[in-house]
Order: sequence, then structure tokens, then C-alpha cells
Amino acid sequence: MIRYQVVQEFCNVITRKILTPLPPLELEAYLFKVFRPLLAIESSMWQFRQALGLQRDDLLPWYDALIVATAQEAECGILYREDFQHGRRFGGVLVQNPFADV
Repeated sequence: MIRYQVVQEFCNVITRKILTPLPPLELEAYLFKVFRPLLAIESSMWQFRQALGLQRDDLLPWYDALIVATAQEAECGILYREDFQHGRRFGGVLVQNPFADV
């Protein structure tokens, strides 16, 4: 699963902030091949309310709280994220840093 904002951030970086930006047609093909199957959870009021609680109680920045809330709503057991503490839990969601053992 992936949250829409993560795809938006990816598109911004891959088209503007790297040495050789990806052309729009190649990005479109990549989006449909790689990201489209992962975009199964849309934004919801539940996510926003849950994110506000995570922001308040766990002191998460807003966009990080939205990512956690989306993982919770999708009932993901693992959230792969390098920005969070490896092994941290948010309810039933366990954070794993994909680069922790590198």
C-alpha cells in the first residue's frame, strides 16, 4: 500500500530535483505500472482524525501522521519508513527501516 502524498512527493522529486529528470511519458508509464496497484486506500475523514491524534499524542509531523494513519486504516502490519525509529509501533503497525540492516 502507498499513500497518494508519497506518490506526489515521488513525482515532484523525479521530475524536478534529480540530475536527469524523468520525462512525463516515462513517469506516466511508471505510475501505472508500479504505483497504481499500490493505491488501494483513498483519503478519509477517519485518517485525518487519526492523524491529528498521532500528531498530538506521538508528536509526529502532519504528513508522517497521515502515512501512519493510512497504514492503520489499511490494516498493514508493517510500515517501511526510513524516517521513523526502527521497531517503533503505532497500534498494530510496526515500523521497519528497510535500510536498518545495511
